[in-house]
Amino acid sequence: MFIISSLSNSNFRCRSCFAVGITCRWAKAVHREEAAKELRDEAQKLIQRMQRSAEEATLKSDKSMKERVNENQHVTWLYLCESIPCMPRDI
Repeated sequence: MFIISSLSNSNFRCRSCFAVGITCRWAKAVHREEAAKELRDEAQKLIQRMQRSAEEATLKSDKSMKERVNENQHVTWLYLCESIPCMPRDI
């Protein structure tokens, strides 16, 4: 039976090893697992942040492209209107 006592946030010792002053393997494994969990959580946050950044960049790019297409279409219509004489309509 292992009973863990916390001496600090990063230094765990079981009571059976505490008297000898040796950190037991189980306590070291617990510490490594906690560190690995923190790294996984941090990596997940970074992945989410990068996905949001990529989505925002894609939306910004799409918006700019649409604006340029609309602007070019407008210029094309102006050119066509100037180059083709207007025909009178019969009413």
